[in-house]
Amino acid sequence: MRIVRFAMAAVMMLALALPVWADGYKNTYPDPCSVVWSAVKDTLGQQAYYDTKNVDDAQMNADFQMKYQTKVQVQGVNIQRVNHVTLAPKGSGCELQVTPTYYGWSRYDVNDFKKRLEASLAKRRNGTAK
Repeated sequence: MRIVRFAMAAVMMLALALPVWADGYKNTYPDPCSVVWSAVKDTLGQQAYYDTKNVDDAQMNADFQMKYQTKVQVQGVNIQRVNHVTLAPKGSGCELQVTPTYYGWSRYDVNDFKKRLEASLAKRRNGTAK
């Protein structure tokens, strides 16, 4: 019985430590941060995919949840994971970093977010953005 308890404790500690290893998505775009931030807000505004929690235009960061993700249940409480996106000027371009708070069983959204963001940036570069 002690071995089972030890194994369960080890699994729980590993599950809690996974966000520490979460690199997420990091890229530098040649566009100014104002353009990238506009594309980020457009991407997060896609209500079919994202539920935006906090948006700070001055700091160019936001917290969001994916709508299709699985909720994790810990001792009867549903925990909805929140992801973070942050922009920072880098030279004449802009560095974007998306940090997920969880890796694991449910869908990993960083690649989907990247595709949607780059589609929004392409619209802005072509002058077809709303």
